[in-house]
Amino acid sequence: MRDIKFSELYKTPLKNGLNRPTKDRSSGYKMVNMGEIFAYDRIHDVDMELVLVSENEKHYFLEEGDLLFARQSLVFSGAGKCSIFMGESTPTTFEGHIIRVRIDENLADPLYYFYYFNSTNGRCSIETIVEQVSAVGIRGSDLSNLMVQYPPLETQKEIANILRTLDDKIELNRRMNKTLEEIAQTLFKHWFIDFEFPNAEGKPYKSSGGEMVDSELGLVPKGWRVGKLEELGRIVTGKTPSTIIDSYYGSDIQFITIPDMHNSTYVTKTQKMLSKAGADSQKAQYIPKESLCVSCIATLGLVSLTSELSQTNQQINSIIPYRPDNCYFTYVSARNLSQFIKGSGSRGSVFSNLNKGIFSKIQIVMPKNELVERYCKLVKKMFELIYTNLNENEQTEKQKTLLLIAIIGR
Repeated sequence: MRDIKFSELYKTPLKNGLNRPTKDRSSGYKMVNMGEIFAYDRIHDVDMELVLVSENEKHYFLEEGDLLFARQSLVFSGAGKCSIFMGESTPTTFEGHIIRVRIDENLADPLYYFYYFNSTNGRCSIETIVEQVSAVGIRGSDLSNLMVQYPPLETQKEIANILRTLDDKIELNRRMNKTLEEIAQTLFKHWFIDFEFPNAEGKPYKSSGGEMVDSELGLVPKGWRVGKLEELGRIVTGKTPSTIIDSYYGSDIQFITIPDMHNSTYVTKTQKMLSKAGADSQKAQYIPKESLCVSCIATLGLVSLTSELSQTNQQINSIIPYRPDNCYFTYVSARNLSQFIKGSGSRGSVFSNLNKGIFSKIQIVMPKNELVERYCKLVKKMFELIYTNLNENEQTEKQKTLLLIAIIGR
């Protein structure tokens, strides 16, 4: 296998995207921003900001298979991050902090080079051109001059198809999980917000004339009351073991921080792990499986369930349900409180902070327990499948990483 200068594979010269001020981002065509680059490896069918594109700017529209590189990043690891545009139902452009590379498919497979630049070998190549001046970034001219692996085209396609199959499997599970959680959310809203849970005759309670009574949070069904979050479970504010004791960190106990909670119903893996000794140095911080984690400092209102015995840092308040079987009700309740939680943090000098005292006293409507139990029984299988899919995706990601090393190299 020989190496080739990356620019020799271009169909058209690389291009930086359009510059549009925030005030002009409200209508028109979809625009891939840096947020999408860092959130998605494969960009397809996602919500984006809209911008106007003139007739003279339509050469900025993306085509399926275009590679998109982050020109700048706040951190070294983000500079030159590569995503691939997999197509949208409507014309889509891209912003000025992104470099577009359009590969000649008669010479190379764009998907292969997407995987190449996301392999350890490809990332190491990108890092040779990262500059750290006022910001961390790469230049298009340096990207064009990179030497890249160039196996035969048929080999590229075979490799890309294998890896794409794994990514398709991961994406299918993610979409399934999104749908399952939406179903659980919809049922929760119907029963506990719209008050249309089945009455004794199996009819929707409120619209069938069910009796409503006044409460501190407005009208609620008779027999319901207003309570506080702390009534759902024991509240634990996380804590970080001493970082100067190396033996406190290892591979025994998940140590959950806010980045582990993004876009995940369950936390199935964490960036940091504690040793048994580290976790035991603060035994009061243990939280069992299917406890609820809520981010309460800096990024407020993220909600996830634990997948195993864990601890968290001080930016997270956890609820250990008094009734473990009702954890799904607690989870969806917190998700529905997310916007309120974001607005409840007191503004400090740097971060928003929702302390344990305020968090514990947040008021919620408390339905009759038998109705909560009924809801949890209905959604239990959905959450179990979500958990299974997340674990399956984690294993598939490991397979993909091993294949990338085996096929493309370290």
